[in-house]
Amino acid sequence: ITKNESIGANQFLWDFGDGVTSAEISPKHMYQDVGIFDVMLVGTNAQGCKDTAMLTVITDIDLVFPTGFTPNASGSSGGYYNTSDLSNDIFYPFSELTPFSVDEYKFEVFNRWGELIFETFDIKQGWDGYYRNRLVQQDVYVWKVHLVLKNGKVIDKTGDITLLR
Repeated sequence: ITKNESIGANQFLWDFGDGVTSAEISPKHMYQDVGIFDVMLVGTNAQGCKDTAMLTVITDIDLVFPTGFTPNASGSSGGYYNTSDLSNDIFYPFSELTPFSVDEYKFEVFNRWGELIFETFDIKQGWDGYYRNRLVQQDVYVWKVHLVLKNGKVIDKTGDITLLR
């Protein structure tokens, strides 16, 4: 959300530094990638006089993991999910990430004995609660994620997930 504090201007041109522009007074803009962007506002008054303001915006991202999920008992889905589906049957991190902002991704799930039971390198795939085509038992599992963003930021996280049936 922008806050235009121009005085005397009646025309505006915003350049958000990512190829998106706007002529609104105070437009809303959401970046689709992480990075450093130079935002520019050019205000013009009725006499044609212009003034420019610039600001650097740094976008960043984080991953948020749920603490429990309820897999679908009717069979493995392969773990590919739709973020608008609220069924809670696939365990995956919540974020604003797009596949275009990620250089490396590794997501793993382990059982209580430290055995790797799920692994993916695809940000669009989560764990559906199945191991070797069988639904695992209700229990607490440990997860680990390694992520490298295009801007060079490295995110390493671990935690646990409760599988409920």
